[in-house]
Amino acid sequence: MIQTLEQRLAGIRASGVEAVLLAGFSKAFADLSVKEFVSRIIVAGLKAKEVIIGENFRFGRGRQGDVDDLSQYGRKLGFSVHPRQAVFRNGQIVSSSRIRSLLQAGNIITANRLLGYPYLLEGRVIRGRGRGRDLGFPTANIRADNEIAPPGVHLTLAQIQGRLYPSLTNSGYRPTFGAGPAQIETYVFDFKGALYRRKIALHFLRKLRKEKRFPGADELARQIRRDVAASRLYFEKNASALEMIRVSP
Repeated sequence: MIQTLEQRLAGIRASGVEAVLLAGFSKAFADLSVKEFVSRIIVAGLKAKEVIIGENFRFGRGRQGDVDDLSQYGRKLGFSVHPRQAVFRNGQIVSSSRIRSLLQAGNIITANRLLGYPYLLEGRVIRGRGRGRDLGFPTANIRADNEIAPPGVHLTLAQIQGRLYPSLTNSGYRPTFGAGPAQIETYVFDFKGALYRRKIALHFLRKLRKEKRFPGADELARQIRRDVAASRLYFEKNASALEMIRVSP
Protein backbone atom coordinates (compact mmCIF):
# COMPACT_ATOMS: atom_id res chain seq x y z
CA MET A 1 0.00 0.00 0.00
CA ILE A 2 1.22 3.50 -0.83
CA GLN A 3 -0.44 5.05 2.24
CA THR A 4 -1.29 3.80 5.69
CA LEU A 5 -4.99 3.64 6.55
CA GLU A 6 -4.58 6.68 8.82
CA GLN A 7 -2.96 8.69 6.01
CA ARG A 8 -5.70 7.73 3.59
CA LEU A 9 -8.45 8.71 6.04
CA ALA A 10 -6.72 12.04 6.71
CA GLY A 11 -6.66 12.78 2.98
CA ILE A 12 -10.30 11.85 2.58
CA ARG A 13 -11.23 14.04 5.55
CA ALA A 14 -9.26 16.97 4.11
CA SER A 15 -11.21 16.69 0.84
CA GLY A 16 -14.49 17.36 2.68
CA VAL A 17 -15.92 13.83 3.00
CA GLU A 18 -17.90 13.59 6.22
CA ALA A 19 -18.17 9.83 6.74
CA VAL A 20 -16.25 6.73 5.69
CA LEU A 21 -17.32 3.09 5.93
CA LEU A 22 -14.47 0.59 6.30
CA ALA A 23 -15.54 -2.81 4.99
CA GLY A 24 -13.36 -5.80 5.83
CA PHE A 25 -12.43 -7.77 2.72
CA SER A 26 -13.30 -11.22 4.05
CA LYS A 27 -13.80 -14.41 2.03
CA ALA A 28 -17.56 -14.01 2.48
CA PHE A 29 -17.36 -10.49 1.09
CA ALA A 30 -15.20 -11.61 -1.83
CA ASP A 31 -17.64 -14.44 -2.64
CA LEU A 32 -20.64 -12.13 -3.10
CA SER A 33 -22.10 -12.46 -6.57
CA VAL A 34 -22.72 -9.36 -8.69
CA LYS A 35 -26.39 -9.37 -7.75
CA GLU A 36 -25.67 -9.96 -4.05
CA PHE A 37 -23.10 -7.14 -3.98
CA VAL A 38 -25.61 -4.70 -5.41
CA SER A 39 -28.55 -5.78 -3.27
CA ARG A 40 -26.73 -6.26 0.03
CA ILE A 41 -24.03 -3.58 -0.08
CA ILE A 42 -25.24 -0.76 -2.32
CA VAL A 43 -29.00 -0.95 -1.83
CA ALA A 44 -29.69 -2.48 1.60
CA GLY A 45 -26.43 -1.53 3.32
CA LEU A 46 -25.63 1.93 2.00
CA LYS A 47 -29.06 2.90 0.67
CA ALA A 48 -27.15 4.68 -2.08
CA LYS A 49 -28.80 7.12 -4.46
CA GLU A 50 -25.67 7.98 -6.42
CA VAL A 51 -22.57 5.82 -6.95
CA ILE A 52 -19.33 7.34 -8.25
CA ILE A 53 -16.74 4.86 -9.55
CA GLY A 54 -13.68 4.65 -11.77
CA GLU A 55 -14.23 3.71 -15.40
CA ASN A 56 -12.49 0.34 -14.88
CA PHE A 57 -14.43 -0.55 -11.73
CA ARG A 58 -15.04 -4.29 -11.26
CA PHE A 59 -17.05 -5.97 -8.53
CA GLY A 60 -18.61 -9.25 -7.46
CA ARG A 61 -17.14 -12.75 -7.27
CA GLY A 62 -14.18 -13.08 -9.62
CA ARG A 63 -14.54 -9.39 -10.65
CA GLN A 64 -17.42 -10.40 -12.92
CA GLY A 65 -19.35 -7.12 -12.72
CA ASP A 66 -18.42 -3.93 -14.55
CA VAL A 67 -19.71 -0.37 -15.02
CA ASP A 68 -22.44 -1.42 -17.47
CA ASP A 69 -23.73 -4.11 -15.08
CA LEU A 70 -23.88 -1.64 -12.22
CA SER A 71 -25.67 0.95 -14.37
CA GLN A 72 -28.30 -1.60 -15.38
CA TYR A 73 -28.95 -2.52 -11.75
CA GLY A 74 -29.08 1.17 -10.90
CA ARG A 75 -31.85 1.81 -13.41
CA LYS A 76 -33.86 -1.07 -11.93
CA LEU A 77 -33.23 -0.35 -8.26
CA GLY A 78 -33.26 3.44 -8.15
CA PHE A 79 -29.68 4.66 -7.98
CA SER A 80 -27.56 6.47 -10.58
CA VAL A 81 -24.03 5.53 -11.56
CA HIS A 82 -21.35 8.10 -12.44
CA PRO A 83 -18.13 6.62 -13.88
CA ARG A 84 -15.06 8.85 -13.79
CA GLN A 85 -12.37 8.76 -16.44
CA ALA A 86 -8.76 8.06 -15.60
CA VAL A 87 -6.45 11.02 -14.97
CA PHE A 88 -3.48 11.53 -17.29
CA ARG A 89 -0.35 13.61 -16.76
CA ASN A 90 2.22 14.06 -19.50
CA GLY A 91 0.39 11.47 -21.55
CA GLN A 92 0.61 8.76 -18.88
CA ILE A 93 -2.17 7.44 -16.68
CA VAL A 94 -2.02 8.23 -12.98
CA SER A 95 -2.42 4.85 -11.31
CA SER A 96 -1.46 3.40 -7.94
CA SER A 97 0.53 0.60 -9.61
CA ARG A 98 2.65 3.11 -11.54
CA ILE A 99 3.21 5.30 -8.48
CA ARG A 100 4.12 2.22 -6.45
CA SER A 101 6.71 1.07 -9.00
CA LEU A 102 8.21 4.58 -9.16
CA LEU A 103 8.58 4.75 -5.38
CA GLN A 104 10.10 1.28 -5.20
CA ALA A 105 12.62 2.36 -7.85
CA GLY A 106 13.45 5.54 -5.94
CA ASN A 107 12.05 7.81 -8.67
CA ILE A 108 10.72 10.33 -6.18
CA ILE A 109 10.26 13.36 -8.42
CA THR A 110 7.99 11.57 -10.91
CA ALA A 111 6.10 9.75 -8.15
CA ASN A 112 5.45 13.04 -6.35
CA ARG A 113 4.26 14.63 -9.57
CA LEU A 114 1.66 11.88 -9.98
CA LEU A 115 0.69 11.90 -6.30
CA GLY A 116 0.27 15.66 -6.27
CA TYR A 117 2.29 15.96 -3.05
CA PRO A 118 5.59 14.66 -1.61
CA TYR A 119 5.50 10.99 -0.63
CA LEU A 120 4.93 10.67 3.11
CA LEU A 121 6.47 7.98 5.31
CA GLU A 122 5.61 7.85 8.99
CA GLY A 123 6.95 5.81 11.86
CA ARG A 124 8.47 5.78 15.31
CA VAL A 125 12.11 6.33 16.21
CA ILE A 126 13.74 3.20 17.60
CA ARG A 127 17.13 2.53 19.14
CA GLY A 128 19.94 1.98 16.64
CA ARG A 129 23.59 0.98 16.92
CA GLY A 130 24.87 4.54 17.07
CA ARG A 131 26.97 4.29 13.91
CA GLY A 132 25.70 7.62 12.61
CA ARG A 133 26.78 9.32 15.84
CA ASP A 134 30.20 7.68 15.56
CA LEU A 135 30.52 9.16 12.06
CA GLY A 136 29.60 12.62 13.33
CA PHE A 137 26.01 12.57 12.04
CA PRO A 138 23.58 11.22 14.65
CA THR A 139 20.63 9.67 12.85
CA ALA A 140 17.15 8.62 13.92
CA ASN A 141 16.38 5.01 13.08
CA ILE A 142 12.74 4.65 12.08
CA ARG A 143 10.35 1.72 12.24
CA ALA A 144 8.04 2.69 9.38
CA ASP A 145 4.26 2.36 9.37
CA ASN A 146 4.25 2.56 5.56
CA GLU A 147 4.92 -0.50 3.44
CA ILE A 148 7.07 1.31 0.85
CA ALA A 149 10.46 2.83 1.70
CA PRO A 150 12.06 4.34 -1.43
CA PRO A 151 15.65 3.03 -1.70
CA GLY A 152 18.66 5.32 -1.65
CA VAL A 153 19.73 8.61 -0.07
CA HIS A 154 17.03 11.27 -0.22
CA LEU A 155 16.38 14.91 0.57
CA THR A 156 13.47 14.93 3.00
CA LEU A 157 11.57 17.18 5.34
CA ALA A 158 11.19 15.69 8.80
CA GLN A 159 7.98 16.54 10.58
CA ILE A 160 8.36 16.44 14.36
CA GLN A 161 5.63 17.66 16.69
CA GLY A 162 4.11 19.89 14.04
CA ARG A 163 7.37 21.46 12.82
CA LEU A 164 9.37 20.79 9.66
CA TYR A 165 13.13 20.31 9.57
CA PRO A 166 15.35 19.76 6.53
CA SER A 167 16.77 16.26 6.69
CA LEU A 168 18.78 13.64 4.85
CA THR A 169 17.35 10.12 4.80
CA ASN A 170 18.95 6.81 3.86
CA SER A 171 16.77 3.81 3.12
CA GLY A 172 18.61 0.57 2.48
CA TYR A 173 20.96 -2.09 3.81
CA ARG A 174 24.01 -0.04 4.91
CA PRO A 175 26.40 -2.22 2.86
CA THR A 176 29.54 -0.56 4.27
CA PHE A 177 28.85 -2.32 7.57
CA GLY A 178 27.88 -5.67 6.08
CA ALA A 179 24.63 -7.11 4.79
CA GLY A 180 21.57 -6.90 6.99
CA PRO A 181 17.86 -6.09 7.02
CA ALA A 182 16.65 -2.92 5.31
CA GLN A 183 16.64 0.12 7.58
CA ILE A 184 15.51 3.73 7.43
CA GLU A 185 17.57 6.40 9.14
CA THR A 186 17.40 10.15 8.90
CA TYR A 187 19.77 12.93 9.88
CA VAL A 188 17.69 15.94 10.96
CA PHE A 189 19.45 19.25 10.43
CA ASP A 190 19.69 21.67 13.37
CA PHE A 191 17.32 19.70 15.59
CA LYS A 192 17.94 19.89 19.33
CA GLY A 193 16.40 17.27 21.55
CA ALA A 194 15.83 13.55 21.90
CA LEU A 195 13.97 11.66 19.17
CA TYR A 196 13.92 8.15 20.63
CA ARG A 197 10.37 6.73 20.72
CA ARG A 198 8.92 9.85 19.10
CA LYS A 199 6.64 9.74 16.09
CA ILE A 200 8.23 11.21 13.00
CA ALA A 201 7.02 11.84 9.45
CA LEU A 202 9.29 12.13 6.42
CA HIS A 203 8.23 14.02 3.29
CA PHE A 204 10.39 12.76 0.40
CA LEU A 205 11.45 15.55 -1.99
CA ARG A 206 14.07 14.03 -4.30
CA LYS A 207 16.68 11.29 -4.51
CA LEU A 208 20.25 12.45 -3.99
CA ARG A 209 22.07 9.23 -4.89
CA LYS A 210 21.95 5.45 -4.72
CA GLU A 211 23.17 3.63 -1.64
CA LYS A 212 26.67 2.18 -2.14
CA ARG A 213 29.36 0.29 -0.28
CA PHE A 214 32.44 2.27 0.82
CA PRO A 215 35.84 0.79 1.71
CA GLY A 216 35.46 1.93 5.30
CA ALA A 217 33.90 4.30 7.81
CA ASP A 218 36.20 7.23 6.94
CA GLU A 219 35.22 7.15 3.27
CA LEU A 220 31.56 6.91 4.21
CA ALA A 221 31.87 9.89 6.58
CA ARG A 222 33.43 11.98 3.80
CA GLN A 223 30.53 11.09 1.48
CA ILE A 224 27.98 11.97 4.17
CA ARG A 225 29.64 15.37 4.59
CA ARG A 226 29.28 15.93 0.85
CA ASP A 227 25.65 14.76 1.00
CA VAL A 228 24.88 17.15 3.87
CA ALA A 229 26.53 20.06 2.05
CA ALA A 230 24.52 19.32 -1.12
CA SER A 231 21.35 19.04 0.96
CA ARG A 232 21.87 22.35 2.72
CA LEU A 233 22.52 24.04 -0.61
CA TYR A 234 19.29 22.59 -2.00
CA PHE A 235 17.22 23.80 0.93
CA GLU A 236 18.81 27.24 0.76
CA LYS A 237 17.90 27.55 -2.91
CA ASN A 238 14.46 25.98 -2.46
CA ALA A 239 13.17 27.57 0.72
CA SER A 240 9.67 27.31 -0.72
CA ALA A 241 9.90 23.53 -0.29
CA LEU A 242 9.01 24.09 3.35
CA GLU A 243 5.83 25.88 2.32
CA MET A 244 4.36 23.12 0.13
CA ILE A 245 3.92 20.66 2.98
CA ARG A 246 0.65 20.62 4.86
CA VAL A 247 1.53 20.01 8.49
CA SER A 248 -0.97 18.56 10.91
CA PRO A 249 -0.33 18.74 14.65
